[in-house]
Amino acid sequence: AMGNQVRALTQGPDMVHVVNVPNRGAVSNATDWAVLEMKCVIGQHGARPAYVGELPPVAARWTLAQIYSHELMVEAAVEGSREKAIQALACDPMI
Repeated sequence: AMGNQVRALTQGPDMVHVVNVPNRGAVSNATDWAVLEMKCVIGQHGARPAYVGELPPVAARWTLAQIYSHELMVEAAVEGSREKAIQALACDPMI
């Protein structure tokens, strides 16, 4: 699959594949800067996420909790804050 993606990026034709990309409005109830795993059109203009719309409430709760716990962990690292790091771990739904 990776060879096909590289070929699509450098030569075309476009292809659809699931990759991790910045949201960029594809999921309307998630932040644009969040990196999400979703179907994208991969071609010479990069990987462009396919529009998803709004996530159902259960999926949105899980996804947004993950996004915001990661954001808090980055803040903890940048600020050197042990307190924020513990908070981020405490609210991470994967832990």
